[in-house]
Amino acid sequence: MIKESLWQELADITDKTQLEWREVFQDLNHHGVYHSGEVVGLGNLVCEKCHFHLPIYTPEVLTLCPKCGHDQFQRRPFEP
Repeated sequence: MIKESLWQELADITDKTQLEWREVFQDLNHHGVYHSGEVVGLGNLVCEKCHFHLPIYTPEVLTLCPKCGHDQFQRRPFEP
């Protein structure tokens, strides 16, 4: 039982690390700008118009800014 939970923990860490690396490369391709309708995976997205912070913890389709309706965001790292 302990052995299985250890392997699960290692798999979870590996998955998170792979997701973080994928997000880094995605940022390079996007030049840091994301548009509504795109799939984003992890990060704190900030509206370029009103600076509303939209935390993203799981992969999802980016919507318009809930505060002002703008469609462009910059990704910022989560604060530790």
